[in-house]
Amino acid sequence: MTAAVVVPDRSYFFVGSDDDPLPEHLLRDWVVREGFSAGQVAALTGTTVRQVRYRLARYRLSTGRPGPVPRLRRLLTRDKLLRLYVERGLSCAQIARPVGVSAEAVRELLVAYGIKRRTGGPRRPPHRFQATLDRARAAQARSAELVTVARGLAAIFRSE
Repeated sequence: MTAAVVVPDRSYFFVGSDDDPLPEHLLRDWVVREGFSAGQVAALTGTTVRQVRYRLARYRLSTGRPGPVPRLRRLLTRDKLLRLYVERGLSCAQIARPVGVSAEAVRELLVAYGIKRRTGGPRRPPHRFQATLDRARAAQARSAELVTVARGLAAIFRSE
C-alpha cells in the first residue's frame, strides 16, 4: 500500500468574494506576520503563486524580504542573541543551525539589533584565570605609576 498526497485542483475566484480562499486578513497573518512565501500560501490554499501575488498587490501588503525573519525575531530576541553571540562566543553559523536559518540571517539580525560583530579568524577561549590576570596587569600598571611619582618626589626633595 502506498500513500499519496492529494493536491487540490487550482481554482479561480473573484477577489473579495465569499468563496475567495485568500481574504486580506488571512494573507496579512500568513505573509506579513508569519513570513510565509507566496509559494507556501499558494500550496496551503490551492491557488497559484500568481494569484497570491496579485492579491498581495491589490491589498497593498508587502512580503518584504524573503525568509523567516518574523519567526527569527521571535526565536532570537536581542537579549538571547547577546547571550549567545557575545557572552558565550558562538558563531553566527552555530546560532543559526538549531534555529533552522542561515548564518547570514543571524548576521542581519545582529546588525538590526545593533550588536557589534566580531572580526573573523580563530578565537582563543579566554584563559581560565583571565579576571585574575587582568587585575594583576592593572596592579602592575598602577605600581609603575606610583614608582614614577615616588622618583619625581625624591628628585624634588634632593634638589632642595
